[in-house]
Amino acid sequence: MSLRKKLVIAAAVVLVLSLSAYSTLAYLAAEETAHNVVTSGGVHITLLDKTRDGSAEGASLEELRDFTDAYPGGLAVLPGSEASKVVAVAKDAGSADCWVRVKLEQKVTTPEGEMDPAQYEEKISFNLGANWVPGEEGWYYYNKVLTGSDVTTNLLDGVTFKGPDMGNEFKNSTYSITVQAQAVQAVHNDAGANGVLDVKGWPQA
Repeated sequence: MSLRKKLVIAAAVVLVLSLSAYSTLAYLAAEETAHNVVTSGGVHITLLDKTRDGSAEGASLEELRDFTDAYPGGLAVLPGSEASKVVAVAKDAGSADCWVRVKLEQKVTTPEGEMDPAQYEEKISFNLGANWVPGEEGWYYYNKVLTGSDVTTNLLDGVTFKGPDMGNEFKNSTYSITVQAQAVQAVHNDAGANGVLDVKGWPQA
C-alpha cells in the first residue's frame, strides 16, 4: 500500500530497524502506524515517504519510489552506511495556503525496555535538509508558506548508522523514527519576530 496518502492536518509514518550485534546487520522496514484525518480550515497536505534506491537518476521528489514499494520486505543496511529515507510534505491542489511543521521522534527499544537516548543519539543520526527551523519538543518548522502545488524541501534525507559505535547493547533491539506532519492555514497567520515559530493555531498532536 502506497504511503502517498491524502492527509488533512496530520499524518504519521514509522521507520523501523532491527539491529543484530552478531551480524552487525540492521534491518530497515517501514510501515504505517497512524493516519489521522482532521477537517479544518480547508488545509490538505500529503506526507511523502520516499527512497532514492531503485529510482531513476535525476528523478524529482515525487518521482522517487515510495519506500514500501521499493522494499516491501525491508532493506538490509550495514551499520556505517546511510539508508535512503526521504521525507517531505506537499500541499494538495485546492488546499488553502499553509504553514507546515514536522515532528521527528526516534527510539531504541531493547528486550529490557526503552534505551536511554544518550546511549544512541551520537550513534544513529538523521540527515536533515535546509529551510527547516528547529522548535520545541522535536518539531521542525518549514520557513515558507506553501502555495499553489508547493512541496517543501526534504526534511529527512536519510539515516546514518555509525557501525563501529554500535555494540552489543543494540543486540535484539528495535530502532524507530516516527514522522508526524501538521499544517495550519496561512491566511491572517503571519510569521512574527521569531519567524515561523510565531505562527499560531497548530492542531493538537
